[in-house]
Amino acid sequence: MKYSSAGTDFLPEQPERIIQFGSGNLFGKISLADMNLRLDERMNKLSVVIVNGRKHVFPNSSDDTLAVSRMLSVKKEWGEVLKCSRNEQLTIILADSKPLDKNVLTDKMNAIPPFSFPGKLLAFLFHRYQHFDGAYDKGFTIVSGKQGKTGYELLESVVLELAHLNGMRPAFLDWIENANHFRNMK
Repeated sequence: MKYSSAGTDFLPEQPERIIQFGSGNLFGKISLADMNLRLDERMNKLSVVIVNGRKHVFPNSSDDTLAVSRMLSVKKEWGEVLKCSRNEQLTIILADSKPLDKNVLTDKMNAIPPFSFPGKLLAFLFHRYQHFDGAYDKGFTIVSGKQGKTGYELLESVVLELAHLNGMRPAFLDWIENANHFRNMK
């Protein structure tokens, strides 16, 4: 991992391909093998963007092929977080899932930022959907850090319900379900 002594300026070695939402150490628990990924012969690392509320958390990966390229504060840099959704090479979202707040279904996707993780994920997905005109090949693999068979299923169902409650078009709901692949970490 490369970063300045101040701890906030990161030096990406490769294009950013993974984004992690959450301040936990999910990044530190994964490896490319966990996600069934292979490195392109021209690459020696995959860069990860960490999005959390605390800029001072520096997770370490157990896989030396992963490196943090930068960290973004969800509260102070929400616009930058949404810009990441336009990165065509970004294909994986790591979701450091915490128990869902009982008010999650009242979250507004247009809030800056939404208060819940599913609200933030929904806004991020919608930005991607709009930027690429709903192209099905621009979806993500969304890996839930919650263990157990239902971790990713719960996350997907909450995101879809939240999209419905926020009045999103059926075409976007279809894109969430069919262009994106929700799964658990192994």
